[in-house]
Amino acid sequence: MTSDWYFEDKLGFAISHALPEVLDDATQAVEDGIRRIQSSVRIGFNLGGQLADIADVIIEADVVRACRLGYEILDVDSSPATLLVLAALVFRGKLPVSLELGARLQTVGNDRIRRRVDEAFRQREER
Repeated sequence: MTSDWYFEDKLGFAISHALPEVLDDATQAVEDGIRRIQSSVRIGFNLGGQLADIADVIIEADVVRACRLGYEILDVDSSPATLLVLAALVFRGKLPVSLELGARLQTVGNDRIRRRVDEAFRQREER
């Protein structure tokens, strides 16, 4: 678990320092990952969470694109671990589309996800 988190954290950090130059490549990587999940090939790690982590970085440059990717990730992976990462898009987004994603997360998530999204909504109101 720790090594997975460390990798995800480093991946997001690396991408964020190269935006906007890698925006299209990062988007393509997420789209490719979504297709990989759809292929039903067994994956030995939380690919959905890693894709959500990349979308969370993309939101710095393009909120609409990041939320579109968030919806697409949600369509193929609604595991609690992935939903927790997607909830970050709700907080970090600065447009209504991220609030709409939060509402969707609340409908598919468990109590923990709903609390996380509620907290993101509150924090956005305070900004």
